[in-house]
Amino acid sequence: MLQCDETPIQVLREPGKKSTSKSYLWVLQTSKYSTNQIVLFNYSPTRSQTVPQKLLQEWNGFLTTDGYNGYNNLGSKIKRTGCWAHVHRKFVVAAQEFKHLGLAAKFDQLIDQLYQIEDRIADLPRDKRLQVRKTQSRKIVEQFWELTGKYPIINKSKLKNAVEYALKNREALEAFLNDPMIPLDNNLVERSIKKSVICRKNSLFSTSVAGVTANAIFLSLAGTANLNHLNFQKYLEYLFFELPKFCGNPREEQLEDYLPWSKEVQAKCRY
Repeated sequence: MLQCDETPIQVLREPGKKSTSKSYLWVLQTSKYSTNQIVLFNYSPTRSQTVPQKLLQEWNGFLTTDGYNGYNNLGSKIKRTGCWAHVHRKFVVAAQEFKHLGLAAKFDQLIDQLYQIEDRIADLPRDKRLQVRKTQSRKIVEQFWELTGKYPIINKSKLKNAVEYALKNREALEAFLNDPMIPLDNNLVERSIKKSVICRKNSLFSTSVAGVTANAIFLSLAGTANLNHLNFQKYLEYLFFELPKFCGNPREEQLEDYLPWSKEVQAKCRY
């Protein structure tokens, strides 16, 4: 179970591109229900669909994203799941049109009810969580779709855009009803992205591809440490002290003891 999003970043000295052009950090993260919590930042000069295709070529399962078309062609092994937070934001924008305020508010109320249910069942076992989703949440989702066709909506309005966005992503938005591990939205990975946004506001840009790649690695380490309740400084110090003890390149199974969720790391590096 993974979540994915992307955010622009500026790289000044990038082969074949102007210094003012956009590049991107793509972010993959495990869902909140995953046993091991990981976040991975990956630099790319493009927002093309080839980036997630390459990142996910050896992976299969559910992928939670927004409605960006770049995630549409990931193959049959990956099933897209939708983000109700993005739908909610579009109806909030639609509510700014006074003539649609009342109708947009009805959509918002239904989405709010979905979130209220998720808050109540967050700590329940999987089977109990699924049971509530199949009964209570499903009824609300059905009411939501009924509402999309109940009233005439003016073309080219913000409400029309919100309804069309929801309908276009209907299958992905309904996926959470059939699996208790699927999150309701993509907010988790968006919160991780905020760290790179803060960094971007402070440093403004990266000078080189090597620099932005190093930044992505650092953000991945820091974000994963944070997700696993580690003090990042302690974790780095632990890695810098322990890893040089290996003679040559350590085997993959040897490195497992140094991952953020290992017992020894948890014992020595937690807050």
